[in-house]
Amino acid sequence: MAFLKLSIVLVLVVSIACCDGYPDRNIVGQDLGATVGQASDCCGICLGISGCYAYVWDSGVCYLKNATGPVSFKAGAIVGLPCEGLKKAGKQ
Repeated sequence: MAFLKLSIVLVLVVSIACCDGYPDRNIVGQDLGATVGQASDCCGICLGISGCYAYVWDSGVCYLKNATGPVSFKAGAIVGLPCEGLKKAGKQ
């Protein structure tokens, strides 16, 4: 029973910190930096960087962004918005 409670808490923490990604999207420009990583790593990396409001994962690289737009289509890329970033300023 304790394991089940711990699992639920961990899922809630992850869900609160990192919102869903948006597939086949890209944020044009607005780069803070880039780092190699899995798509699942990008949100946590962005949350740890001051001024990071969004990220784009593409071909094994997390591109950290200082704004949430402009957004364009890009096959295979994923745009993610950390929930903390949405609360910071909703910068676009």
